[in-house]
Amino acid sequence: MFTALLLSSLPLPVPQELQYGDLLADYRDLTLLAAQPVEGVRFVQFSSYDRRSDAGPGDPEAWFANQDRGNYLRKESYGSETLYVMAEHEGPGVVKRIWSANPSGDILFFVEGSKEPALRIPMVALFDGSHESFQPPLATIQAKGHTSWVPLPFSKKIKVCTTAEGLYYQIGIKTYPVEVVLPSLSLDLLKKNQDALKFVNSLLLKGEFIAHPRRRSEQVGRYRPNMQQSIWLNGRGTVHFLRVILQNRAKIADLDSLLRNLRIEVLADRSKIPQVNMPFSEFFGAGPGLQLHSGYLTRILEMEDETVEFHCFLPMPFENGIRFNIFNESRSKIFIKTQVHFDQDPPKPLRLHAGWHAEQDVPTQPHRDWNVLDAEGPGRLIGAQLSIRNLSRTWWGEGDEKIFVDGESHPSIFGTGTDGFFGYAWSCPDTFVHPLFAQTRCDGPENYGWTSLNRFMIGDSIPFMERIRFDLELWHWEDLKVDFATSAWWYGPLNGTHRLPPMPDPDQRDPRMIPEAPPKKTQN
Repeated sequence: MFTALLLSSLPLPVPQELQYGDLLADYRDLTLLAAQPVEGVRFVQFSSYDRRSDAGPGDPEAWFANQDRGNYLRKESYGSETLYVMAEHEGPGVVKRIWSANPSGDILFFVEGSKEPALRIPMVALFDGSHESFQPPLATIQAKGHTSWVPLPFSKKIKVCTTAEGLYYQIGIKTYPVEVVLPSLSLDLLKKNQDALKFVNSLLLKGEFIAHPRRRSEQVGRYRPNMQQSIWLNGRGTVHFLRVILQNRAKIADLDSLLRNLRIEVLADRSKIPQVNMPFSEFFGAGPGLQLHSGYLTRILEMEDETVEFHCFLPMPFENGIRFNIFNESRSKIFIKTQVHFDQDPPKPLRLHAGWHAEQDVPTQPHRDWNVLDAEGPGRLIGAQLSIRNLSRTWWGEGDEKIFVDGESHPSIFGTGTDGFFGYAWSCPDTFVHPLFAQTRCDGPENYGWTSLNRFMIGDSIPFMERIRFDLELWHWEDLKVDFATSAWWYGPLNGTHRLPPMPDPDQRDPRMIPEAPPKKTQN
């Protein structure tokens, strides 16, 4: 259920000086995700990706090179130690996300040009809860992946180093124009802001929000195939909570097909072109089948009365009305109740967009770049979801994310593998649900069958002014065909275009069955 806390949260003006608590503002006020991006604010990523890829797509062997371990900017001497430089940036900024598959040794943060680190701790302490400032869920270990979203600010310069060789790592930094003043990282700064960090951790753990949706609209009905349900809201405001209740779940013969062939559209401001057009299961953060999960922004819950509830907490601003359409393109009769919780406060300027790209029988060889999103700005990428049908136990996800912002010739965000982008590691088949990312399904054995993943980016959203292109390598160890689907959530202009392909017909959306896995091959 939606929980509203009786606290206030005012949007920040274009800042000239930020306090530490301001760096957590997006978690306290999700509507800031729909604010206009500020010119000069960017998100860049340093990672251990294979440097041969710098040759570009004209050299496919180099572009898809896969030695993504232990690649640093350089190594330096520090007293009697050798340090490996993982990231370096001049100008004000904030380390927003750190991920590693194999943290070891110490990690050192040098700020403002100092020769001594402002913070030096065992790298694993960023994630395992042993340090008072790095506590869950902003610091977490899930399915062998280690992630921290604890903000680490600097005013003029940062250099991040490790004492360990051979790391897989990603370090995401939000950078600001030179005139913006930020606090400088120190142990004392983190200690003084323990309450702010604890508050955000509490929001994420409890699934609570600072919002005041004082109004609700509801529609209830039974819908045969090829019928639709619509809810209209007039005026202006922001939808904070969309809740859809599917009744009589046990009486639905093919629930997997139903959830792919219920389709949701969202049209803001009397637009004739939907900003959201997705299968039901994907819009609510899952993939094929009934994938129960309880993330922070999307949830699918099975209740004791045999109903299934679908929740979305992504803010949906509108200036001149908003319409929700749910199309029943399945072969089943359904009974659903839809509730929309909203306020009538002045909305932020950007609109929520979401789209889906899916194909069946996609060849895995040669390696390819799969387009997750190609959209016009200004805007902000805030989430992605992936599902794959893999008829092999072998790992399918060596592919790196490559995110090009505002016409870059080389991506400023170049990852180290699909599992790294989605926050886990080592092709681990363990399912998990964290408030910000999840592996909601992995049939097994190993990586056989359907796998579904999601990741939402609140503190580490990616702003863009003109255009964003998000490609993900489809990089499988075997030569076979897979069913592959990705979703993207982003905020952008009302009529901002994207280049995702049209929605497949319902018979092409049905998730195909998984035959029993063959016996594991044994080596003589």
